[in-house]
Amino acid sequence: METDLFTSEGRREQIILDGYHLCGSGCNQPAERDGDTWCLTVKDCQAKGCSCHLFSSDKDAPPHDPDSWRHEANPEKKVQTNKDRVYRCFCVKKIDI
Repeated sequence: METDLFTSEGRREQIILDGYHLCGSGCNQPAERDGDTWCLTVKDCQAKGCSCHLFSSDKDAPPHDPDSWRHEANPEKKVQTNKDRVYRCFCVKKIDI
C-alpha cells in the first residue's frame, strides 16, 4: 500500500473522487490479468465502512489532482484494461445526494 497526498492519514481536508468520499489508505494496487484490471477487497478499508474501488486517469494527467480520476468499477468487478489510462484502487464511500 502506498502513502501519498490522497491516502495520508494526517490530511485534514476531505477529498472527493468522481462522487466518492476518500476514506484514507487501505487498498492495494489493482490486480491485472488477461487484459482485465480490478480491485480486491481489503479488510483495512472495510473496517472504515468503505471499500476499494477502481479508478482511472489519463496517463498524462497530474497524478495528485482529484479531478483527473474517474470511477471505473466496484470492488472485485473486472474492467478491460486501456493502455492509455493509469489505474488505482482507492478506499472510498459513495456520496449520497
